Amino acid sequence: MKKQNLFISTFLIGMGLYFLLQSHSVPMLSSFRSWPTILMILGASFLTEAFIGRKKDHIFPGVLILGFGIHYHGLLTYEFWFQHWSIYLLIIGLAFFFKNQGGRKLGILLLIISGLFILLQWQPVWFQSLPSFSLEGISLLPLLLIGFGLYLLFLSK
Repeated sequence: MKKQNLFISTFLIGMGLYFLLQSHSVPMLSSFRSWPTILMILGASFLTEAFIGRKKDHIFPGVLILGFGIHYHGLLTYEFWFQHWSIYLLIIGLAFFFKNQGGRKLGILLLIISGLFILLQWQPVWFQSLPSFSLEGISLLPLLLIGFGLYLLFLSK
């Protein structure tokens, strides 16, 4: 297998399958006849280039584009799909986490922040029983995030 044209060849194969799916009605795959499928194909092409072609700098855009494609596919296909801005932060956090050069700490931080905001939006029963993070009506969560960001900016090495 030639690794020099791996990205473009996997993208062309994926787009060929997409257009084949558009021209033929396959009931099981009918939900993939939408524009987010193109994002998923593009993201998968980046990831193929990253892992088979050994171009690690393609991991970040691959995870990012594939994640957005999966999210938009879920929004178009499933009524229960969760829509909140923290999902985008979750996808970006995953992209940084899987990036090899120095992105793991930032990825973990973004994943924690997005998970926290997903829980705040979703509010499961066990989460409502946790103590409130407010002081005289002022929520401490934004202040904690600002403080941690300033710490990382000025004091961490």
